[in-house]
Amino acid sequence: MLSPKSWLVVCVATLLTACAGPTMIGDWLNPGFQGPAFKKILVMGISPDGNVRRIFEDQFVAELQARNVDAVASYRQTQGDGQLGEDQIREIMRKTGAGAVVVTRVARVDRETVVNPGSTRVTTFGPVRNHWEGHPHDSFYGLYRSAWTTHMPPTVHEFDVYTLETNLWSVDGNELVWSGTTESLAPSNVFREIEQLIGLVIDAWVKRGLI
Repeated sequence: MLSPKSWLVVCVATLLTACAGPTMIGDWLNPGFQGPAFKKILVMGISPDGNVRRIFEDQFVAELQARNVDAVASYRQTQGDGQLGEDQIREIMRKTGAGAVVVTRVARVDRETVVNPGSTRVTTFGPVRNHWEGHPHDSFYGLYRSAWTTHMPPTVHEFDVYTLETNLWSVDGNELVWSGTTESLAPSNVFREIEQLIGLVIDAWVKRGLI
């Protein structure tokens, strides 16, 4: 049976490997939304990295189109990667004819630290007979027992937890219709992380009857 300290090591290892993908920790639907489902959505990713923004928007558009929902990437309607002004956004909405706008941004990044103080474990089989007092290696049995002593040094695990917020706005009335929050560890594969995040959001929209 694993000791509590050993379980801590196992849990940390599991968190760093199996739980690296994004998870939806909560979503909200405007109780006043009566439909109908949106047929065309403008996708806007917020990132200082223009490449990440373009990859995100293109992937979101592709996933929506795969569900028979028309979608437009905002970067294809503008020049440059900087922040857009209100008039520019309104013009894009008018030109594309989108009924809704989805905006995803990084809400915060938290640094988490897990400390394992270490442990020493001794495994024995039956009674240990030591005919001499003193050093445990004074007998064969003492030597054999010490060979089963396992020492785990203290370890420190640090990792970043990213919290992303995705909001879906109705163009008519400029009204927030849906909001969702996801969490994930620092991704080792940005492309896979984006794909999984978009999948979570779209699945939530389908469940809520938004598309």
